[in-house]
Amino acid sequence: MTKRGASASGTSQKRPRKKTHCEYCDTDIDNSGFRRHHTACRDKAERRKRIEEYEHERKRRRKGTLTREGPHDLPDLGELVAGPSGSSVAGPSTSIEVDVDAAILFNHPDSGAEVHLSVPSPDVSANAAQAIDSDDISSTRPLANDPSIQYDIDDIVTVYHPSSGRERKHSRFEDFKRGAQEDLQDTYKLYEQFTPWSPFRSRVDFEFAEIVLQARLSQRETDRLISLFHRCIKGEQDFTLKNHKDVQDTWKAASEQLTPFTKETISVPYKQSTRDFVVRYRSLWDWTLEQLHNPFLAPHFIFDAERLYKFNGEEFKLFIDEPWTASRWWEIQSKLPDDGKPLCYIIYADKTKLSTFGTAKGYPVVARLANLPVHIRNGEGLGGGCVVGWLPIVPEDPSEKQKTGFANFKRVVWHESFLRMLQTIAPLSKVGYVYENTQLNLLLRLFPVVIILSSDYEEQGFKGLRPCPVCLVDQKSQSDLSKTFSLCTADEVQDLLQAASEETYAEDRETRVKEQGLRNIQNAFWIVENSDPFKAVSFDRLHAYHEGLWGKHIWPELQKHIELLGREAAQSVDNQMNEMPSWKDLSHMSQVMSIKFSDGKKYEHISKVILYATHNLFHHQKNKLAYKMLKVVRAYINLDMLIALEDYKAESANDEDFASKNWEFPKAHTHKHAFNDVRAKGASRNFNSKINEKKHGPLKDAYEDVSNKQHSTYVDQILQYDEHIGASTLLRARLDYMDALVSDPEDDTEQSKAVSEESDLVLAATRTSKYTLVSKNSPVTFHALEAEHSSNSAFKNFRVKLNQFLTHTRSMAGLDAVKFRGDDEITEYKFLKINYESMVDFKQHTDYLRCNPSFRDKPRYDHVIIDTQDGPIFGKLLCLFTCKVAGEVLPLALVQPLDAPIGGVRRKDIDLEFLRLKARLREESEFFHVKSFTRGAFVVKDYESQTGRGFFAVDTVDTDMYLRLRHLIPK
Repeated sequence: MTKRGASASGTSQKRPRKKTHCEYCDTDIDNSGFRRHHTACRDKAERRKRIEEYEHERKRRRKGTLTREGPHDLPDLGELVAGPSGSSVAGPSTSIEVDVDAAILFNHPDSGAEVHLSVPSPDVSANAAQAIDSDDISSTRPLANDPSIQYDIDDIVTVYHPSSGRERKHSRFEDFKRGAQEDLQDTYKLYEQFTPWSPFRSRVDFEFAEIVLQARLSQRETDRLISLFHRCIKGEQDFTLKNHKDVQDTWKAASEQLTPFTKETISVPYKQSTRDFVVRYRSLWDWTLEQLHNPFLAPHFIFDAERLYKFNGEEFKLFIDEPWTASRWWEIQSKLPDDGKPLCYIIYADKTKLSTFGTAKGYPVVARLANLPVHIRNGEGLGGGCVVGWLPIVPEDPSEKQKTGFANFKRVVWHESFLRMLQTIAPLSKVGYVYENTQLNLLLRLFPVVIILSSDYEEQGFKGLRPCPVCLVDQKSQSDLSKTFSLCTADEVQDLLQAASEETYAEDRETRVKEQGLRNIQNAFWIVENSDPFKAVSFDRLHAYHEGLWGKHIWPELQKHIELLGREAAQSVDNQMNEMPSWKDLSHMSQVMSIKFSDGKKYEHISKVILYATHNLFHHQKNKLAYKMLKVVRAYINLDMLIALEDYKAESANDEDFASKNWEFPKAHTHKHAFNDVRAKGASRNFNSKINEKKHGPLKDAYEDVSNKQHSTYVDQILQYDEHIGASTLLRARLDYMDALVSDPEDDTEQSKAVSEESDLVLAATRTSKYTLVSKNSPVTFHALEAEHSSNSAFKNFRVKLNQFLTHTRSMAGLDAVKFRGDDEITEYKFLKINYESMVDFKQHTDYLRCNPSFRDKPRYDHVIIDTQDGPIFGKLLCLFTCKVAGEVLPLALVQPLDAPIGGVRRKDIDLEFLRLKARLREESEFFHVKSFTRGAFVVKDYESQTGRGFFAVDTVDTDMYLRLRHLIPK
C-alpha cells in the first residue's frame, strides 16, 4: 500500500510538458497520461481478435466428453469482453512487458505454457450487475421462509450467487457440509503408477529423511545416524541412504515437484544513484496451479459466493464465517462475467528478527488461497500458508532518518519487489484462466483476486496527515470513533496521483498529494483487477489489539495505576494471577507486573483475566480514574471477543470512551473498521496475522540450525530448507492417504475398543455432545472411599446420598429403588473430556477437565456448567465415578454447586460485567449425571469475598463462553 507522504525525488525542478503520438487513434497525448490511453486504444484494436480466439478454444473444449453435474453445475462460458468503462488503471512504475497471444491462455496447465496477456477487465455482465445491489450485499435481514418446506431448528439454507446458476440449498444441521468430499479410493488411483515416497528409494528412506529434516540435524549428525542404522539393519535392503549428501540430493529432487524460488535484482533510483536489491519469489500462479491440481485439495475448493442462513425456530438469520460467505466475495463475483469465479488470495508480509539479537532479519511473504476452508487454509499441512516471497530490507541510514525522500524510497523498493510476485497473476485477473479438473468434472474460468492483505501497521505504510489505511481520518480525530470519514479507493488515489503528475513543479506535486496524506508512488496491487488494496487491507487483532492497543497502551496505563498504590499492590496482582486455575489454551502466568512480553499471545491472555486479579484494588469513589481504567479494560475485551467470533451473526458492540490519555494514534482508530472487515471478508481469523506469524518460527529455527549465518547466503539456505519442508509435507500426505486406504477399519475398531475398555469410558454421544471419562482408578468400596475422605464434609454419607439420588431419578421412570451396600464398589476417574457444540461456529470443541488431588503436584478440581430444570448452574467437580445399577454402568459426579444466593447486584458487577457466583457449603454437595454437563467453565476466586465462597465465572476465556454467558451477566 502506498499512502501518505510526498515524492521520492525530494527535489524541485521545472519539467516541460511533452506529448507522444498514439498510432491507434492518431492523436498526440500528454506523456503523463499516455500509458493509460495507449493501453486502452491497443486493447480496443485487439479485442475482436481475442474474442475470436477465445470462442475457438471454447468450442474445441466442448467437443470433449466433460460432463457437468452435481453441485458443480456450471453456466456456459461467456464471451470475453472488455472491462468496465473507465476501469483501466496505471500499474506500478515498473511495467510488465507482455506478449499478446490469447490462445495460450487456455493451454492445459501441465503443458508448461505461460500466460502473457495484458488486457482490460471483463465487463460486468448485465445479469451479474443486476443480481445484487450494494445494499443487498451487506444486508443482514432474515431470509424469507419457503412455506412448502417443514423447517427444524438449526436448519441451514445456502443461497448461491446468481451467476453460479445454482438453486438455493436446504440442509439439516447434521448434514451440512462444505464443498465436495473426496474418495480415498479415487484419490489413491492417481498414485498407483508410482510410489508415494518417490523420489526417495523406499518408504524407510523418506521417513528417516523426514526426521532429519524436522530435527534440522547437521551433516555430521546425519552421517553418524545413517552409519548406525546400517549397522543395525543386518541385511535388510530398504534403507538405502548413504550419507548426508544423499539425503540432501534426494530432498532437492523431491522439491522439484514444487514451484521453485527465483532470484531477481531490482534497481531503484535514489537521488543521484541507483541502488540494487535482491528479491526472491515463487511464481504465484505456478504455486496456485499446484494447489488447484493437488488431488488432496481439489475437492475442498469453493468458488461461488454464498450467503448462509440458520433457522432459529422463527426465521432464518444470516451468519458469516468463511470469506466466500461475506459481502466482498459476492461483490467481486458480481463484477465478473457470468462464467467467472473468484480465485482469492490472502497475502501476508511482515519483517521478523531471525537472530536472537536482531542482527539478522527476514521479510517473508506468505500466501494462502481463501477458496479453501479455514481448517485447511490456516492449518500447517497441505493447503496451508506457503512462503512465496522474501523481500529485501532497505538498510537504515542515520543520515536519512525521518527524511521524506528516504521513506518514499523504501516504499518504492517494497512495491517494486512485490510487483515481481504479482506479475504472474495480474494478466489473468483481467481475462481469466480456464481451469479443468476431469477428476471432479470441473471446467471453470477463474479470475485471480487479492481479497485480503494481512500485515503489521508498518507494512501497511500509512503515516502523515491521514494515517488510516482505510479512510481519510485526520491525525487529531483518530480516537473519536463517533465520526465517520470517506473511505479510500484505488480509483480515487490513482486519479489524484495522475492529476499531481501533471503539475509542472515538484513542490506543487508534493503539496497536492500531501493534502490527502498520500505518497507519490505507484501501488503494486493496482495491476491486479478487483484487488483494491484499500479494501483488501484488513484489521489485525494481533498487532492492532494484543500487541498494539492493549500491549502498548491500555495495559501500561493500568500498570501505572497499580504502581501508584505501592509495591504491595503490584505484588498482590502477581500473586492473584498466579492463583488463577489452569485452563486449556490459556497461558498461566505467575508474574505480569515486572515483565515485558514480546509475544502478542501473552498480552491477549493477560487481557482475558486481568480484571479478576485487579478489581479488588480499586474503589469507584476512592480511585475514580483507576476504576474508569477498569471499565476501559472491559470495553476493550468486549470488542476483542466480538471481533474474535468464528461466525458473525450481526452482533454489534457499542464504542466506549477511553481514559484521560492521548489516544490519537492509528491503532486506537483502526478498530473503527473491524466489523466492516468482518462483514466484507468473514470472521477475523481469515485476516488475523497471528496464524501467519507462526511461519516465522520455522524460519528462525532454520537460520539458527541450518544456515551458515553468512549475510550473503543465509536467505537462500533458509528458503531451500522451506522448499524441503514443502516437499516433505506433500510426500507425507501421500503416505497418510495410502495408509488410510490400505488399513483395515475392523482392526482399528477392535483396537480402539480394547483401549477404551481398559482405560476410558466413552459415553453415547448426542448430536451436540460427547463425554469421555479418562484416567481410571482401581475400583474402591464405599466404606474405603468415605474413610479416605473422612475430613471432607462433601463426602459425608456418600453412599446414603447416592442411594437417595439414584432412587429419586429412577422412580420418575418407574424403576426400582437403589440400595448400595458398604462393600459395593465404584470406579473413580480423574479426567473428563466434554465435546460440546459451540454457539459460535456450531462445530465440536473439547474441554479437558481435571478432578485430580495431585495434578502436576497440586490439587486441581475444575468447574462445569450443568443443565438443570431451573436453568444452567455452575459447579465444582469433587469426584468423577461410575457405578453399576441393574447391569448398567452410570457415569456420575459429586459436585459442589455454585448457586447459593448472592444478594443484590453490585455496582461493580454491572460496570465490569462480572458474573458473580457463590458456592454452597461443602456438605450441600450433590450428585449429577455426567450427561447433564453442558461444558467446562473457567471459574476464579473473588478476592474480596470474606467467606472464601465467592467466585466469578470468566466469560472471556473463549468466544463460545462469551456468548453463552451474555444473558446471565447483570446489565
